[in-house]
Amino acid sequence: MLSIYLVQARQWISYCDLELSHGLFDHVQDIFIRCLRPSTSIQLWKFYLDFVRRRNPIDLAQPEAAKQARATIAKSFEFALQHVGQDREAGSLWSEYLEFLKEGSGRGSQWEDQQRMDALRKVLQGAVQIPVENVEQIWQEYSAFENNLSKLTAKKFLAELSPAYMTARKALRELRAHFGRLATPALPHQPDWSTPSDRSDLELWKAYLKWEESNPLDLEDPNLLHARVGFAYKKALANMRFFSEIWYLASDYHTRLGKTDEAKTLLENGLKANPGSLLLAYKLVEVDEGHNNLDACYRVYEGLLEHFHRLLTQTVEETNELVAQAWNRLDEEFDNKVRRENGAGEEDDDDSRQKRVQEKDEIKKRIENQREAILETHKKAVASVWVNQMTFARRATPGNEAVKQFRSVFSKARKSPYVTWQVVDASARIEYFWNNAAQVAGNIFEFGMKSFSADPDYVLRYLDFLIMTNNPNNARALFERTVALVEPSKARAVWDRMAQYEYEYGDHLAAQKIAKRFAETFPEVSVTETFARRYGQHGLEAAVARELGTTFSSASGERKDEFLSVGGGRATKREASIDVSHAAVDQREASVDRHDYASKRHKAAHQDESPQPTAAHEERTATGLRPWGRSGSNRAQTPDSEAARGGPSRPRLPDGDIVRRRPPPKSTASPAIDDATSTLNRPVPYKLDAHGDAIAVLPDAVVFFLSILPHASTFTGPFINPATMVDVIATTMLPGTAPGPGLPGERLGIPPRPRDEGGNGGARRGAKRGGMRQASPSHQQGGRGEPDYGYGARPVGGGGGGGGRPRY
Repeated sequence: MLSIYLVQARQWISYCDLELSHGLFDHVQDIFIRCLRPSTSIQLWKFYLDFVRRRNPIDLAQPEAAKQARATIAKSFEFALQHVGQDREAGSLWSEYLEFLKEGSGRGSQWEDQQRMDALRKVLQGAVQIPVENVEQIWQEYSAFENNLSKLTAKKFLAELSPAYMTARKALRELRAHFGRLATPALPHQPDWSTPSDRSDLELWKAYLKWEESNPLDLEDPNLLHARVGFAYKKALANMRFFSEIWYLASDYHTRLGKTDEAKTLLENGLKANPGSLLLAYKLVEVDEGHNNLDACYRVYEGLLEHFHRLLTQTVEETNELVAQAWNRLDEEFDNKVRRENGAGEEDDDDSRQKRVQEKDEIKKRIENQREAILETHKKAVASVWVNQMTFARRATPGNEAVKQFRSVFSKARKSPYVTWQVVDASARIEYFWNNAAQVAGNIFEFGMKSFSADPDYVLRYLDFLIMTNNPNNARALFERTVALVEPSKARAVWDRMAQYEYEYGDHLAAQKIAKRFAETFPEVSVTETFARRYGQHGLEAAVARELGTTFSSASGERKDEFLSVGGGRATKREASIDVSHAAVDQREASVDRHDYASKRHKAAHQDESPQPTAAHEERTATGLRPWGRSGSNRAQTPDSEAARGGPSRPRLPDGDIVRRRPPPKSTASPAIDDATSTLNRPVPYKLDAHGDAIAVLPDAVVFFLSILPHASTFTGPFINPATMVDVIATTMLPGTAPGPGLPGERLGIPPRPRDEGGNGGARRGAKRGGMRQASPSHQQGGRGEPDYGYGARPVGGGGGGGGRPRY
């Protein structure tokens, strides 16, 4: 188990406890040598420090021994913090080390105490710059430490480290957000991609690694940044050990730093954890090929072939075993049935035996079909290895030996019982494109026809080769052989390819003949579409398809029932505009093929098509809520006030943002510009979500604009509290404005200022001295009118005057 889960702390700690229970301390030290450096577990490193303290007790009665023990323990702490001190959960290690340093103060000479103070300051300064969970507590300890030594120097040291500490606090909040979603299983699992969780876990870890590479701590030392990112990759590999992409990304990061040895080691370790990973194997081959280590490259290929052939053999054996077990159960059922019907010692007749054979064949076929997907997956992996090994042998071998080496690889591949047509096709094309041997390539294709003549994909590749090499006679012969062997539904692509060849490069008689045969073979295909495809080549399909109202691909023969009109009743395309990733596609379609006469016809007929509202929507409309926002009578009300009253609220997007959409203003531009503008702002006011609620739909132009805006995380400017800003704006008195009912303080619910004990005379005197005019009687201090919110007097003509900025 330890050979598979190399960095899982729980297993190693249990192993060490077992050895410690028998007093085998030397064995425990050997275990730590194996497991400590690769591990990112804080628990395992704490266990190691406890072991070091146990082996090195501090006896104050023996000063020299105690001094040596303290030095050993201090080195162990530094060793641990060097490897895992960047972890978010390493705050406890930093605190333990600080406590350990404080324990030794005051027990030695003045020089030794000064050394301890310097060491303590160094540790504190390092800890407050790392986003650990208790960074605020460590900062308080550091502040108290500096102020106790000297308040003059404390201000200097704290001011220097304050920016780094604030950055660490900010990074800690982001780290908590990342790790709150990251998968950290007790034991890593092998992904089978059958559930969305595997893909989502991988994407979350990739997002975290990308965040670490972006240098969120603003580290100026590149070595510190590389160490931190490298630790992040180690942590990801510990939790996602069987995800090949994480290994690849870690290796790629070290390659970009120029650390090729570390990158190669990561690839090798990744292949040990994922022995069938083509991604890691091919990357390792590239690294070895770059160092001209060809033997190592061939060893990688041979290892992959051995691995997948073993899996194929195992799959075939399991399939045969399942078939045998099913046959045995069937024989038992038949024997029991014969004994019940004919008595003991009687045998079944010929009809029963024939029926049994038929049922066995059906069982075998059913089981083989169930296992076919696994076999095909392994066969394709083997084919990929053979193809890439042939390419590598041709590329890496110098001179004339390249042909010999490449052909030797193909000779081994074609003898394999699991070879696929892709290997034959790749070999033939290498012979043609690299060795310029068209005859040899044709012979290889003919060799493949012995095994893959019923595979339309292989025949299509062979047919393309014959057409490309201008061999029409053999191309027509291959076509006739295929259509006589393969049923039309499977050979449709071969029909399309040959028909198009005759249309473009054959004579009139040949083109008419194959068109007739095509129509007889595929009567369900529209004759107009077939005729239009004949003349819609070289990327000009849209020129002909616009008259049919459809789009099609001349290469594949597939028809797409996608109307070229603006509306067309296709609400799904309109709904897709909420997804930012579809905005550019919608805009490109609108600018290319939405201005023909079919577009105008469908636009007039289907201009306002959208999902019909439910009863809940009709109720909201009856209350005065517009589809694009709030009704005109409620514009001054806030969403919170409406929710408090239980009234209607604005439609919201899935992320909770309120969207207000108003009708576009009338334009005075030319009709062509108006037409393009109306295309980008099609009048679909709302759509229905999964719960049947109305969701506001943004225009395509707005969605496209939002898609090109940078992400909020890229903002590096100062952050402003919205509530504080609104408060300042609401309470700021502009020059020349007069007080009136509904002052800002009153609207915000702020209590009035205490009244002046001296009545309003003092206010009048202050107004006269400061060039202020008296307030209205209803707002005088001490009067019987409205309470004073600090606006009883203001400067005349907007001047400065006494009183300064009003307060309340």
